[in-house]
Amino acid sequence: MPVTLINVFSVPAAKEAEFVQWWKDVKEHITKQEGFISENSIQASSRTANLTPST
Repeated sequence: MPVTLINVFSVPAAKEAEFVQWWKDVKEHITKQEGFISENSIQASSRTANLTPST
């Protein structure tokens, strides 16, 4: 059974670079796990942007 996980993170501007590096490290580990299929990351274009999901 396929599973889709959606994680939304709100990160203070001062911590954005630190968060991006942390997420890259996590992604490196997760993508090597058995059963992992794919990953897509979306980053807002501005601090006030609203993201509209697409299907």
